Amino acid sequence: MVGGADYGEENNMSTEMLTVQELAKRLKMSPKSIYNGIARNAKHPFPIKPTRVGRKVLFSPERVEAFINGED
Repeated sequence: MVGGADYGEENNMSTEMLTVQELAKRLKMSPKSIYNGIARNAKHPFPIKPTRVGRKVLFSPERVEAFINGED
């Protein structure tokens, strides 16, 4: 622990988030469809808002579950 921060906690947060490939498997759709939907100029925006960390595109499991359960 450096400066009161436990660096292991930060890694846990990123491992909880879903990548585009993991989300595509879970929703049974193509990763390319997800990438097309999250593009800034998408004609049909993807319904789950991603979080961008650098070049990584990640999705919150809570948002994914809410979408699957129709709570969106």
